[in-house]
Amino acid sequence: MYLEVFTIIAPILICAAVGYGWARSGTPFESQFVSRIVMNVGRTVFGGGHSQ
Repeated sequence: MYLEVFTIIAPILICAAVGYGWARSGTPFESQFVSRIVMNVGRTVFGGGHSQ
């Protein structure tokens, strides 16, 4: 049961950790760069084909 819960919560914790680390590093938030990453990952995850 714990493994099932972990597999659900792990991606959320990873995304939160990346966001926290990014905020703490002081790296500028370029919206075009982030939008491109989100679209490429989302397209791949939801079966939209290969990203270009």
